[in-house]
Amino acid sequence: MPRPPAAAQARAQTSAAGSRPAQPGAERAPPGSGTRAYGDPAWYDALHTPGTAGELRLAQRLALRARARAGVQHDDPAAWVWLEPLCGSGRCLRVLARWGRRALGCDGDPRMLAYAAQRLGEAAPVRLGLCEMGACDAPFGHACADVAYCPHNSVRHARSDAHLARHLASVGRALRPSGVYVVGVGLQRASELILTEDVYTARRGRTAVHQVITFEPLTGAPGDGAERVTTVTTAWKLDGRGRRSGPVLGPWIGAYRLRCFSVGRWEAIVARAGLRQAAVFDQSGRPADPASCAYAWRVLTRGPGSGRVSP
Repeated sequence: MPRPPAAAQARAQTSAAGSRPAQPGAERAPPGSGTRAYGDPAWYDALHTPGTAGELRLAQRLALRARARAGVQHDDPAAWVWLEPLCGSGRCLRVLARWGRRALGCDGDPRMLAYAAQRLGEAAPVRLGLCEMGACDAPFGHACADVAYCPHNSVRHARSDAHLARHLASVGRALRPSGVYVVGVGLQRASELILTEDVYTARRGRTAVHQVITFEPLTGAPGDGAERVTTVTTAWKLDGRGRRSGPVLGPWIGAYRLRCFSVGRWEAIVARAGLRQAAVFDQSGRPADPASCAYAWRVLTRGPGSGRVSP
């Protein structure tokens, strides 16, 4: 899962020898179930839903600011249509639905979309679509959204520079002329990568979920490098007093890659997709240096040739 800095409950630099082993006696997942990047949608959702409303309120403020700079007057967020590419379990879409906002969500994982649809229900003002990352406009058509939102480094799932450019161009096609794309992404060079570990814990009802994510630099990866991400997830039932009751379920192990992009490479890809980086904000929403490699909110707008990927 892409690294969400604000949600991590603990982070520690570690060596390979310090990676956490599977818990002794833990129940194993059925064969093949641990090969997906995110494992069980319900567990993923439990781990990453806390704090979602605050994230979206910040994204709305940043979008309002960027749209005002673009000359939008009398802007009313209640009238916006939101698009969430790579929507996963639909945690953001559920918050938008509670706010009464119209929203569109797409993802390439059918299990995640099925879970999102189940949690949203038929009455929600949300449409879902199955699509590949580079065709986020395909389920909904062109000029269908006012604001697109993609947090937590999800865009780093792109397989190549060209794949990321196709993704950005597809979102550009989905945006209306005054639309903005609020992207949460950390940029870095291969030389800056280090082995790190994130730990997440969550509780939903009488189930506790624990996940350890290891980010390992990949030597020799093309471009600005990549990280191999390994997730180890376990869960257990809780009794009425919040104590563990019954065996540990798991571990469920997932693995995938996240590509790395330097500031210069990112800006070149944005331009190649026909978009323009209008503003950069830090995690708290304060203006940030566009040349910074730290995790930031990068607000993109349509530019000349928007929606077309240049050679």
